[in-house]
Amino acid sequence: MLVNAAAIDQLCSDDVIKMFITWIDTYNEAHFRIIREIYREPGITRYEIWMRLHGTEVREDSAEADLFKLLIHELSLGMIIRQFREKDDSGNFLKQARKNSSASGSNLMKSAFDDDKPYHLTELGRWFVHYTMNDEVPKPENAS
Repeated sequence: MLVNAAAIDQLCSDDVIKMFITWIDTYNEAHFRIIREIYREPGITRYEIWMRLHGTEVREDSAEADLFKLLIHELSLGMIIRQFREKDDSGNFLKQARKNSSASGSNLMKSAFDDDKPYHLTELGRWFVHYTMNDEVPKPENAS
């Protein structure tokens, strides 16, 4: 990471490098495995991530499901991953149209293993992968 940060002038501030070092200390291998799957396939769903990592379904009320939800939550809260959002040409996120709720909807809560909301790395998450999970590499494409 330090080699990559030092290789490019003025790309990544010392504060960002310190944050990446903190993330390396904070997150564990399970977090990094999730990041790796999202990096490999932007737009992957939680169900697809789970199946690639574990290969078998588990109960929604299991400790495994609770842990998986926690890992996704921590990575989302840390601004490393997020659910896909539409953007305009200037990079502004667009509001989603509200869906009318109907009484005929499901009485089940949202699954830990949703298969309808795609995830991708945030730009900060892409920088993190760039600096920490690659050998010495050139400047990221749209870095300023």
